[in-house]
Amino acid sequence: MIIPNFKTKQLNEVFGIQANVPKYTYLKRERYDEKIAYHIKTQKHIVIHGASKQGKSCLRKQTFSNKKTLIIQCLPTKSVDDLIIDIYRDLKIELPHSVSRTESIQAGSSASLKLKTSSGEGALSGNSSSKRESKNEYLAPQGYNYDFKKIKAALQERRLIFEDFHYLSEEARKRMAFYLKGFYEEEIFVIIIGIWSEQNLLTYYNGDLSGRVEELDLTWTEEELNEVLEKGERALRIKIDDGIKKEIIHSSFNNVGLTQRLAEKLCLNAKVQKSNPWYKPKPKIDDDMMIAKAINDVVVDIRQRYIKILDVFERGFEKSTLEVYFNIFKAITISDEKELVRGISQSDLLNKVRQFQPKIRVSDLTAALNRLERLQSTREITPFLLTYNEILREIHLVDREFLFYKTFGNPSWEWLE
Repeated sequence: MIIPNFKTKQLNEVFGIQANVPKYTYLKRERYDEKIAYHIKTQKHIVIHGASKQGKSCLRKQTFSNKKTLIIQCLPTKSVDDLIIDIYRDLKIELPHSVSRTESIQAGSSASLKLKTSSGEGALSGNSSSKRESKNEYLAPQGYNYDFKKIKAALQERRLIFEDFHYLSEEARKRMAFYLKGFYEEEIFVIIIGIWSEQNLLTYYNGDLSGRVEELDLTWTEEELNEVLEKGERALRIKIDDGIKKEIIHSSFNNVGLTQRLAEKLCLNAKVQKSNPWYKPKPKIDDDMMIAKAINDVVVDIRQRYIKILDVFERGFEKSTLEVYFNIFKAITISDEKELVRGISQSDLLNKVRQFQPKIRVSDLTAALNRLERLQSTREITPFLLTYNEILREIHLVDREFLFYKTFGNPSWEWLE
């Protein structure tokens, strides 16, 4: 018998990667949802960080409606001044300076930005692709010459959010740490969202932020991921075998995004594309071959990404006999899961890369690591595979799908044969 007034739920509303907050499988977790709800009432900046596809933006969207936020997108090409300029533009505030800009014709080259103020002229470097002069453009000198009071007034009750903070250059992130103190002093409390696993990154850059920043490092337990799957079961009115649920969670390396993808593939293989409207019995997914096929389906989806990543690391920035970037990639392929998630020290990484190229020096590795994120951003590796913390001197895997691909994708890495 069909349930009266049954409301059908589509599979893509329940499982899979979604742009919005999952309607039926969002899991409220006390250690995050209640914590962020408390800290938005305090006078603190909030940093939400963690590995890729761990629900950072989802938590932000669940907490704030779009009407209550001003989202500033961070990009590899943007400086801190660009971000502040974006704030002015979005808030329709005109900078109180008259700017004369003479730009270089060559794209990507350094350009001189002359700022005309009541006290004379200053200079600011930037990137450009044409030559022209203009006035009242959204440019500003370095330092605290922006009018944060106007930003505060224009924001009203909205919260300022910097999304994808990890895409900024190391220099830009350091500089932003000092701007955050300026924001704080004007009671503009921001939210920063980024992919990294280290704690207290911003206070490493600027000790004055100590006590003024609250961090949320998003991780998932097996119990929480199991609850996500159970919520999906209830929404679709199906039953997934407990052993298969455990296999999904184990295969996802505690990544909620990967858990969602595997669950969606599993249901598609079981021909479950919408919720079951019948009273009894609930369809049961208990065929082990279906989870094996789901894993293979995800591998097929992501394989090209890792083929591209391998190519990027193999080529590096330029041809080199040492092939430092290629050997960094080789080093992470021989590292175990715990090392990659916890972080590999530079000294341990050096020992690993020397297994493939003994001539690599500490200075060679340091130079490559300092440009590691730039390599990935310029070659459009999104999200990053690896990040490097030059303060802690550690390399971190921030793309957990790499572990999945390494385990189930049967990659043809000849150095492992």
